[in-house]
Amino acid sequence: MKRHGKQYTIRNVPLNVDRALRRMAKSSGRSLNQVALESLVSGTGESPTQRTDFDFLIGTMTDAEARSIDKTIEEQRTIDPELWR
Repeated sequence: MKRHGKQYTIRNVPLNVDRALRRMAKSSGRSLNQVALESLVSGTGESPTQRTDFDFLIGTMTDAEARSIDKTIEEQRTIDPELWR
């Protein structure tokens, strides 16, 4: 299921900001919406998308941490025969 963002209506955008956004959109060949969204994301310091995986962790763990996680996963894969009678 794809999650969509919120829709905004922004009023009273200063004329100089409107001109700058439109100029940026035109010069980059992108839509005004794309440029405005990029500016909002940049201004908040947030990531443009929410993470849906753990790729950002690759290469950040010590060998001991990785072994601990592998051990935990292996324990969770163990089937208890008593539960499957």
